[in-house]
Order: sequence, then C-alpha cells, then structure tokens
Amino acid sequence: MFHSISHVIITFSKLFAGESSLQAASDFAELAFNASENAINDPALKRLLGDSGTRFDVLLTTVAPASEIGYFLAHRFSAQLVLYCTAQASVPHMDYAVGMPHNPAYIPFAVTGYDRDMNFFQRMVNTAVTNFVLFMRYG
Repeated sequence: MFHSISHVIITFSKLFAGESSLQAASDFAELAFNASENAINDPALKRLLGDSGTRFDVLLTTVAPASEIGYFLAHRFSAQLVLYCTAQASVPHMDYAVGMPHNPAYIPFAVTGYDRDMNFFQRMVNTAVTNFVLFMRYG
C-alpha cells in the first residue's frame, strides 16, 4: 500500500549524496503525496468512507507534507483530531497547524542552524527561508 521505508531512506540520502536540496525536497513531496493517494484509494478505507455510520473517537496524524488527509478523515468520521510530531524544533507549518505563532524575526527555523541570538542579517535569511518553505507548502 505505502512506499517502503527504503524509498524514504533513499530520498533523504539524496540530500547527503550531492543531489540538490530542492530536488530531494521535490522527491520527498512526491513520496508524501503518493502515500496520501495510496491511503485514500485503499479498498478498506473506501469501504469505511462509504458507510455513513462509521465513526471513530480519535484520529491520529502527523504534521508533515500531505498529511492533510488526516484532517479530512477526522472530520468525515467525527473523530477528535490529534496531531503527532516528534520534531524538537519549531517548524512554521507545524506551529500553524497547532495554532502557535511562528515569527521568524526571533524564532529560528531549524534548517538555518541559527540560535535565538540572531543578528540582523541572520534574521533576514531566517525570514526568507521561512517564507520560501511556507510558499512551497501552501503555494
């Protein structure tokens, strides 16, 4: 049903094998969208979606690219949505998903490697990177 873990490892390994970050990010996004498409087309899920009486208490999903299918399924099945993430850094789209503000002027984006004591130039770079990632995420 889903891509194997080896596909995920290969995608991430491209970051360290000289392939551009943009290409690796594109590959990861494609992998994420394919996983969502595979999930929504799964015969068992289609049966559940076809039964208007199907309800769940909780739906657990991650805050990652293409995980919005979990939001839909929680709504469809009248379930409480629980967002799960093991990230130990503030990531803009994750912050927004849980209703937490993300101000790049003083919250460093993990991929920049900056800490909270950013100078003006670092704040500008941090803001640009944050906005680029948000643009790529939300268009």
